[in-house]
Amino acid sequence: MFDPDLLKFMGELKRNNNRDWFNTNKKRFEASVQAPALAFIRAMAPRLKKVSKSLNADDSKSGGSLFRIYRDVRFAKDKRPYQDYVAMRFLHDKPAGPGCYIAITAADVTLGAGVWQPDKGPLESIRKAIAAGPRAWAKAKAATGWELGGETLARPPKGFDKDNPAIDDIKRKDFVLFKKLKPQTILDKDFDAKVAAEYATAKPFLKFLAEALKLPF
Repeated sequence: MFDPDLLKFMGELKRNNNRDWFNTNKKRFEASVQAPALAFIRAMAPRLKKVSKSLNADDSKSGGSLFRIYRDVRFAKDKRPYQDYVAMRFLHDKPAGPGCYIAITAADVTLGAGVWQPDKGPLESIRKAIAAGPRAWAKAKAATGWELGGETLARPPKGFDKDNPAIDDIKRKDFVLFKKLKPQTILDKDFDAKVAAEYATAKPFLKFLAEALKLPF
């Protein structure tokens, strides 16, 4: 699905992040980045269902699994107009549920699995589940090659025991595992199968989060 020009394009965009360059190369973006990304999303749809029937792939050009290449710079100090990566998300049936993510840059591929910046209610539910089952949580997050990332509080949140063995993770504001792959892996003919297999290794983590939120997975 992917062509070497995708990596080349993203590298050039990083060095030429301006509207003139992008407009000159827009057809190239559509052919080398957008179209292959949408094809990848379509290929992932049945594979995701083998990981969980609750995960979805939407190949709509706008509002689906594919992130916009355009940055929202209205309130940002960084006024670069474009993302220097192509990203896709595979969401749970329910808005608060755990999902999967992939971002491709010229330098690497980042896979993600979990819940990013949950609202107050879901955040509290996840923290309570971790506090009540620190051993189950430790086992769930121990997916091979994956690492927890995201933001965390400096101090334990109110109502949680600072001596809980999982307190460092209870302080988290994001509950996401990340894994890095080499950029050239996108050129493999079975790249979609490999990504789905990686998501499958994170299934215990995703399932823990879904159960904490009382959602199916």
